[in-house]
Amino acid sequence: MEEFLADSDFRSALERIAGAQQRTVEETLRSAEGYLKEIAARPSRFMVHVAAFLGRFLYRRAYGVIHYDRDALAAVSELSARHPVVFLPCHRSNLDRPVMHYLLWKDRVGPNFTAGGINMNFFPIGPISRRAGVFFIRRSFANSPVYKLVLQTYFAYLVEQRLALEWYMEGGRSRTGKLRSPRYGLLGYAANALAAGKSEDIYLIPTSINYDHVLEVGDYAAQECGFAKERETFGWLVKSVRSLRKRYGDIHIRFGEPLSMSAMIGRDRTGSERRQDLQRLATTVCKRINRVTPITPASLVAVALLAAPDRGTSRRDLEVAVAELVEHVESRNLPTSEPLSLLRTRQGLDEVVGALADLGIAVVWNDEPGSQEPESLYGIAEGQRIAATYYRNTIVHFFLTPAIAELALAAAAKDGGVSGAIQTFDEYVARLRDLLANEFFFEEYDHFLDEVVAQLDRRLPEWRNRLAEGSGLEAVAGLRPHRAPWALRSFLQAYLVAAERLVDLPPEVPWNKGSFLAGCLDRGADYVSEGRIAAEACTLSLFSNAVRVAARRGLLTPGLENLSARRRSFASELDHLLALAGSLDSAPPSGTDRGIRRQT
Repeated sequence: MEEFLADSDFRSALERIAGAQQRTVEETLRSAEGYLKEIAARPSRFMVHVAAFLGRFLYRRAYGVIHYDRDALAAVSELSARHPVVFLPCHRSNLDRPVMHYLLWKDRVGPNFTAGGINMNFFPIGPISRRAGVFFIRRSFANSPVYKLVLQTYFAYLVEQRLALEWYMEGGRSRTGKLRSPRYGLLGYAANALAAGKSEDIYLIPTSINYDHVLEVGDYAAQECGFAKERETFGWLVKSVRSLRKRYGDIHIRFGEPLSMSAMIGRDRTGSERRQDLQRLATTVCKRINRVTPITPASLVAVALLAAPDRGTSRRDLEVAVAELVEHVESRNLPTSEPLSLLRTRQGLDEVVGALADLGIAVVWNDEPGSQEPESLYGIAEGQRIAATYYRNTIVHFFLTPAIAELALAAAAKDGGVSGAIQTFDEYVARLRDLLANEFFFEEYDHFLDEVVAQLDRRLPEWRNRLAEGSGLEAVAGLRPHRAPWALRSFLQAYLVAAERLVDLPPEVPWNKGSFLAGCLDRGADYVSEGRIAAEACTLSLFSNAVRVAARRGLLTPGLENLSARRRSFASELDHLLALAGSLDSAPPSGTDRGIRRQT
């Protein structure tokens, strides 16, 4: 601490802050010392071992094996001998940190210095974590320049010592299953350290932590419906440990291709150029996390059940739908947690459905119980669609391109005519990409358009000729089963609810986010009960992202010219997109020869 506080650059910056705040240097220095004690990790070899054993104890209460690539982790270890490395995992569970700590300790890569939220600094988690390498950060410190200076200087010190670092760019756990929009604070501090010459380079390690089943899904679903998040306390900790009684499957950790920070952020870049570099870097990290996230059997079965009719789906139809999804995944060589061929067997499918049923997400019942041969129906349990959607969202990015291709092709067939069909197709790809930019991480438009076209060429090579001949609707039908109904419709439905709420607001009335989102939840709940939207469309996260889209389009500022008309236009656009999605069918064509391969 004495060396840290005596650093000449740090003291000079502290003196400038003291002058600006009209405080004495001694007072400011005492504040800095207090902040440093609050932030800094103080790892000891003994507590690093203790934390590793605790991590193993916790995850083994609910999970089986941690599956990971030893060679990939060994390559990261070799890289860390030459440069600071930063693990940037997705954040799906409170177990993420204990699991990563144990894994890196076991393979002798750690201890990794991990940024933790100050909300977790309570007994006994706080003292143990700090001595195991966690440094705690406040969620907000914009009005405290001394705190910001201490944190930034401490972070630069860790980089200079070439220590392994870890933090969650999302800023918190994902309540939806998708990656949240990244936050750039610590990434900016790393760039500052690089520009200051604390290291020649910093390598970022995109990391996916995925679970067969996430134990907090029920809590996330409740929070998405507007219920408050439970505050982390000792009592919360005891209750959380006691909840680790069911079996949730295995844990799957994947490491993406490392990213050189110096190659993506110029040392002399400042202002808006530097912010653009940080955004591009963070987006690239998120894309690489998504790219290596494995598709689990539970996520594919959840997709099939969500896409089924509300009344449920027959065993045969479920088998066909799941087998088709498996074929799609295998044909594209997408990453999986295990061979998905198990879903083509009766026993394998039963095990996955049974695990979802044990967690209260899936349900099996008999249709027409009075008949001599009642048929078993499979579906999502009442009130569990948001929980099931969490599993869908962990893999929905793999199906995003074909889903957008289907909607754009449907729009070209219905709205573009023969001469303007291709232009209409391109316009709708751009429109959907812009609309969903807060939900997903897209490539630049030209590259993304090439991906969409490549998807159509693979699935239906003659689609352009069909459009030119005026038989675009037949081309759309030839793409069945369609992805858009289950991949995109809930996003569009949520956005429409928010858009209609905006239409109802008088254009001169100031906008309030809290009351607006509460109103969206109320209206969405009414629409769900009326059958107008799916339950998974009525969530705070979706409504919040709809607000961001509306803000980007200038629809929130009262008094702007033609505000009411532009809000109505936004709602009409979404209504039309939903009509296009409603014309698609997620069921495979009748008579398809897919399903369970009977094994002797």
